[in-house]
Amino acid sequence: MRVSFVLLGFLIAFIRGHLNAQVSIVKIQLETPEKDGRMVSMPNSQGVQRIVMVQEGQTAVRAVDSTGYLVTYQFQQMKKADLKFISFFKDKTTLTMQNVFLHSNDTLVCLERKGRLIFEKGSAVDINRFLQKYLLLERDSLQRRPLMRNVSEEIYRNLMRDIADRQWAEYQGFQSRQDESQNAFVQAAIESQYYHRVVFYNATKDWRDDMFDDLQRIRQVESSPKKYQEGLTPRLKLYIVPHEDAWMSPNYRRALLSFLGEKYVVDELSHKEPSKMMDFYNDVDKALANLPKTREETLNLALAEKGFWVAESEKGAFIERFERDFPQSKHLSGIKMRYWKNTPMVVGTQIPSLPALNQDSTSTTLQRLAGKKTLLLLWNTWEDSCQAALTAFGTLGQKIKNVQLATLCSKNRFESWKNALRNYPFNKPSEFHFYADYLIGDVLEAVFTTKRPLLILLDEKGRYVESGSLFDSQKISRWLKE
Repeated sequence: MRVSFVLLGFLIAFIRGHLNAQVSIVKIQLETPEKDGRMVSMPNSQGVQRIVMVQEGQTAVRAVDSTGYLVTYQFQQMKKADLKFISFFKDKTTLTMQNVFLHSNDTLVCLERKGRLIFEKGSAVDINRFLQKYLLLERDSLQRRPLMRNVSEEIYRNLMRDIADRQWAEYQGFQSRQDESQNAFVQAAIESQYYHRVVFYNATKDWRDDMFDDLQRIRQVESSPKKYQEGLTPRLKLYIVPHEDAWMSPNYRRALLSFLGEKYVVDELSHKEPSKMMDFYNDVDKALANLPKTREETLNLALAEKGFWVAESEKGAFIERFERDFPQSKHLSGIKMRYWKNTPMVVGTQIPSLPALNQDSTSTTLQRLAGKKTLLLLWNTWEDSCQAALTAFGTLGQKIKNVQLATLCSKNRFESWKNALRNYPFNKPSEFHFYADYLIGDVLEAVFTTKRPLLILLDEKGRYVESGSLFDSQKISRWLKE
């Protein structure tokens, strides 16, 4: 009998030791997500994760590095660790939490047994089960294939709105305690899911079943770095993702640009031939005909890609077409500014159509000067030399008849400019006085490679002829005789 107890004791000790070898208690602590933060994570398009090991007792947060790759922090298995975390997956050597929500300073305690996580009961567990039930923190099934087909966007939007409202009502029904940060997180996750479902439906409403199947296969490859190593990366570049707002990451945009523009890259060692980027524009229009936002972003990226262009001057026609196609683009102002800055004035160059204000605060551009030969003075109010130049320019205006006069003031306040003009000595009927903001001043300095004051001669078509000092009387006399 005594021997039996001894054997039983050894057996219990063995089992306990075996279980201890297979089970670890993991404590994970998350920071409360910001109310306006991105609540639903998307995999990065390159399928690459940079792993940072976190030792016991340290803390970590999920982040994106400067290259746009997702940085996943991991902690060593079989160790106790108190972490601030947002991610979960496991392999043979590591265990990581993913898509888990916790209250501020709350701790989620679970047992890890042979790769399975067994959570302690508590409000945090209830919240996570709710989020997982509705796929609020995972790949949403309705973003793989819409719930309905061949209905209007308004009908589908109303249906998704109804689903979102019912989700929120159910969440409030079992909520065990009031927590504003928790409520904000869950509500933002529901709203994000609702929005992306509608966007996805609108982008894929004309799709065939095989196209949805193809999308699913591509996403499976994207989520598996191992498959990337098996040579499947080029296939991804051929795929134009329809889910625009969710998928237009910097990495995806560059991969798409590389695919569509591969044959248009300029060989720096070959003979400099004219750019064929208008052909590229046509290709993008055809390939992305049903994706206006993706088309806009791709064309904007192409304008900044040096490998496509022999010279900055080639971009003019491309930008004009872009402006016609996307007049409300948020990129348009920046595109024009960069183009103007890199287009120095030489004889015969059209003066940039820089935006400006009249004295009555109405908007105009410098193209308004076309039609007559023009003397244009660039100046500002806070430099003595500019003040003297303005006075001399007014005196000059009293002597000449066959040339219209114009001034352009930049890099000072609008009211200061209007006050300075009150002391202007003479106004001819053909005179124009323009005001430009600070950014335009930077463009002018880059275009004319000099600061104010500067006198510029334009021909009848608004093209640059020459520039110089207002106090160079011989040059001005020559201009007026020509």
